[in-house]
Amino acid sequence: MVCVFRNICLTKLLSILLNTPIKRTNAALGMALFNDEIGINKDFGLLVNYAYRINFENLILSLGFQVRFINKSIAWSSLNAVREGNDPAFSEENLSIFSPNFGLGLYMYNEKFYFGASIPRFISGEIPSGNDLTGVDPKIFTYYLTGGFLWRMSGKIFVKPAFLTKYTYRTPAQFDLNLYFYFETKKGTFAIGSGFHSGDSFIISVGYQLDKNLEFSYAYDFTTSELSDFAGKTNEIVLSYRIEFVKKREKIISPRYF
Repeated sequence: MVCVFRNICLTKLLSILLNTPIKRTNAALGMALFNDEIGINKDFGLLVNYAYRINFENLILSLGFQVRFINKSIAWSSLNAVREGNDPAFSEENLSIFSPNFGLGLYMYNEKFYFGASIPRFISGEIPSGNDLTGVDPKIFTYYLTGGFLWRMSGKIFVKPAFLTKYTYRTPAQFDLNLYFYFETKKGTFAIGSGFHSGDSFIISVGYQLDKNLEFSYAYDFTTSELSDFAGKTNEIVLSYRIEFVKKREKIISPRYF
């Protein structure tokens, strides 16, 4: 189980994630419940994930399918805007729409590296373009690529460079470059890292893994461009706890640093 809380100015995100292997199979199920608020926009949803693992000699390939159910709402009535005439860009009626969607992805890894690709949303135009401010393009699709590898520097010190690339139709590609250091001790594993996001912001993170079941991390994101006076700072807290329901010989353990 993973709990995530993120706060940045008018944006708030709270999510709870659960996942478990399916006994005596190579499959696993996951679920995520989230509430995402950005100003007057609010998304409340449920994600259901299914993954099937294929074991190779030195590699594991996982194929995933996701179904999402989201209720999207816009609270126009909460705006205190000055209106002159009949501006169609503003409405006094609140909007609410139920939006199902689905996505596909793959993830391959071993003890030293990982690589993943996904398209999390296939059905676009989640809010009708005649009723929203942004005019959602029905051709919008987002593609993700991610990867990284683990290198032992010395003894119980490890370093992990990683990347994430995001591309959306008709928009410039975005990328994240990250570097993490892990220090194994008798009382747990301590992690510290930093990241760079598309020439606009930096992130600093720390984490502590008390044992194989309990992990805590914190991340701070700040903008360095001219938008820094308006973008604000991001604080993210993640708490992860692993509950064992199966016998030790049957349990599936995720890569420690992936």
